[in-house]
Parts: sequence; structure tokens; C-alpha cells
Amino acid sequence: DDIGKLVVLDYLLTGARFDQYSTSLPVNDREPARRQLANQRDPLRDQIVLALRQAYGIDAATDDHLGERVPEGNTFVTLAPDYDP
Repeated sequence: DDIGKLVVLDYLLTGARFDQYSTSLPVNDREPARRQLANQRDPLRDQIVLALRQAYGIDAATDDHLGERVPEGNTFVTLAPDYDP
């Protein structure tokens, strides 16, 4: 969900796309709207980068960014509770 939002925000804020899609806004409201989108994008990007850094072991992992850890050697986890390979 967050990655999808980041992709959309990056798309809108790249090049002249924002100008193309903001023609319905009054001219005086366009720059504040652009800043608002950038203010949503920047912390979202930082959050995703931090989660990726933790997932790849570059930074120390925290529970608020990563889900359940898979034990080493168990790349795939079954959903069947009674199955033990």
C-alpha cells in the first residue's frame, strides 16, 4: 500500500507531470499542492528505505518495520499447521 502510494507520488512529481495534472487547480494553489505532495512523499520514501535497509541487514531490525522473522533454512513457511518438512 505504501509502495503504491510512493510510486504514484513520484510519478506525479517527476518532470512536468504535476503541471499537466493540476490544470483544474487555480494557479495560486498549485505550488502549495505540489509541496503538500512532496511532504507526503519524502517521509514515505524514508520509511520504505529504512524498512528495506533493515530487511537486508544493513541496519538493525526493529519489529515496527519488519514482520515475523523466518528461521534460517526455512525460506518458505507453510500455512498448514501440521506440516513439517
